[in-house]
Amino acid sequence: MSSIKRQYNTVVSQAKKGVPGFADAYTKFIEKATIEKSSNSLRVNYNRSLAYIAIHFNRPPHPVTAMTL
Repeated sequence: MSSIKRQYNTVVSQAKKGVPGFADAYTKFIEKATIEKSSNSLRVNYNRSLAYIAIHFNRPPHPVTAMTL
């Protein structure tokens, strides 16, 4: 029986690689959430949601406005 190590390409990693500026925004959020002692589930779920938005609009979520929608 062979052991195959799978690498999963999460939506957050896709956004980091494919959306310019998302990796920096992600890092800043993680730092802020860590300082504020936010729960791990909040960080994971919030970042996943932001990644979906970033991939959809192909830009980091902070410049997305109602005009973009």
